[in-house]
Amino acid sequence: MSIEKYAGKSLDIICVDDAGQLAQRRMTPHSAANGRMSGDGHWRRSLRAFKVPNLLPNKPVNGYAS
Repeated sequence: MSIEKYAGKSLDIICVDDAGQLAQRRMTPHSAANGRMSGDGHWRRSLRAFKVPNLLPNKPVNGYAS
């Protein structure tokens, strides 16, 4: 996953945890290395790291209610 175009922008992502459960997260990515992507998690307000193979397609957050 190339995060350069998303760096510093809010993203809604869907990830699969180690137990196979789906989870939705909102984050601002900062870096990706060694198969992991890290960034600021909006809901927990903390640094989060995700395994890139466990991420499903994402979308930028546009800031408007639909």
